[in-house]
Amino acid sequence: MKKYGLNELRQMFLDFFESKGHLVKSSYSLVPHNDNSLLLINAGMAPLKPYFTGQEVPPRTRMATCQKCIRTGDIENIGKTARHGTFFEMLGNFSFGDYFKHEAIHWSWEFLTEVVGLEADRLYPSVYLEDDEAFDIWNKEMGIPKDRIFKFGKEDNFWEHGAGPCGPCSEIYYDRGEKYGCGKPDCTVGCECDRYIEIWNNVFTQFENDGKGNYTTLKQKNIDTGMGLERLATVVQDVDSIFDVDTIKALRDKVCEISGKEYKKEYKFNNQCIMEIMNGAKKDLPNATVVLVLGILSLIFCWCYGFFGLILGIIAVVLAGGQRKLYLQSPDEYTESSFKNVNAGRVCGIISICIAGVVVVVLLLVLMGIVAGIGIASFGL
Repeated sequence: MKKYGLNELRQMFLDFFESKGHLVKSSYSLVPHNDNSLLLINAGMAPLKPYFTGQEVPPRTRMATCQKCIRTGDIENIGKTARHGTFFEMLGNFSFGDYFKHEAIHWSWEFLTEVVGLEADRLYPSVYLEDDEAFDIWNKEMGIPKDRIFKFGKEDNFWEHGAGPCGPCSEIYYDRGEKYGCGKPDCTVGCECDRYIEIWNNVFTQFENDGKGNYTTLKQKNIDTGMGLERLATVVQDVDSIFDVDTIKALRDKVCEISGKEYKKEYKFNNQCIMEIMNGAKKDLPNATVVLVLGILSLIFCWCYGFFGLILGIIAVVLAGGQRKLYLQSPDEYTESSFKNVNAGRVCGIISICIAGVVVVVLLLVLMGIVAGIGIASFGL
């Protein structure tokens, strides 16, 4: 199997479905349009809901997209599994009252095995436990043995996100091999480890969810498929996780370069997966700007208001001492620029203390002279 790049796989998918009569559209905005059930677009079909419900007429009954998505619901799994991400691209082919289960299943298998070149004996389909039609298509038409087709309940094989079109689905899993497994003797499709990874989901949208758990049958049967582009690239490129595919790795390498950290190396502020590197970036000293501002102000006021400038200068020097100690204890955690700001504020504070000290002494001497003069004058009188 050739190790295609992520951008190549995206184009291969869109070209394949364009050859099947689909209108290829660019990714829609991440901000939903006239949809109060979602804060952000979380699936390829989300921007197309009006076409599925029949509220709007689609430009063509067959469409294909590569939609940018955000799923905050998966955030707890990031860094724990090899397959979850908050932001990702979703490949999808859609039918609005056109083709249905037969074509959707046939084409998904054709693309994965003939276009991409995945080994058929490493692919395992699943169906909704009550969907005998999809089971028969996989078994009788595609020739997949019954023991390789898995039946799951609503939690796994019934797709819905908020209000809108929904229905049973048929997923395709890829066996990545024992090295990605959990080692348990009963490890198989559906296990939470990273051996069997879901790469494609054929959703047969037959119902409308009103958002309150009530379902009505749609006037037209539709197809909504989704395949995570990064997941597909992970399988094709045979890398450990979605963070290791070519495009994301390029970003990760840049983060490592900027932060001065090595990916997967343990640090005392260690975090999981890519978050380890992101959290490893240097930060500014907490009060660096305050020290600099106080130092400059003390330098300004020491000429006109000696005592006030003296106080500001002392505060700046004391704060600078704490910041310098913090930096010298953990130089790898803080930026050099913020340390320079602290030193600049400290120098300004020291200078202002010296100047203000001289000014205060002079003022005291003048005041003492005046008092002495008044006393002498009074004594002389």
